[in-house]
Amino acid sequence: MTLSIAHLHPLDGGPVVLALRGTLDHRTASHLRAAITAEAGRTPRPDAIVVDLTGVEQVDQAGVGSLVTGNHACAAAGVGLAVRGTSPLIRALLQLQPGTAEPPAAGTVTTRWCTPTRPPRRTRRRPAARSGPRTPSRYTRPPRGR
Repeated sequence: MTLSIAHLHPLDGGPVVLALRGTLDHRTASHLRAAITAEAGRTPRPDAIVVDLTGVEQVDQAGVGSLVTGNHACAAAGVGLAVRGTSPLIRALLQLQPGTAEPPAAGTVTTRWCTPTRPPRRTRRRPAARSGPRTPSRYTRPPRGR
């Protein structure tokens, strides 16, 4: 199947709408990812990007992953991302995606859609290994004659 993406740029400076039609699967997910990244990086930067899924017939996990990746790209660029027109199945797939919170409701625009699942890991510093002329290593032979 195919996926068509219509880029709707409002004249009054509102959010950019990406209206999708077709199937969002592993073959077409890269097209959506590229479209979201291109809109987030263009000049002048939009206030928000709204992905309209009302014309999408089928979505798999790769399609949901492209939405999450696009959200990360928007958050890095300082642009909000919202998803509207989600079916109950798509909403369930978004909730299964690791690291995602509840997707925003239609009409709301947010930059904090994907929340981290846990705080960053703290690494523990370990002391340097002690090796020298007087400290025998387990990989060397003992000195001869002693």
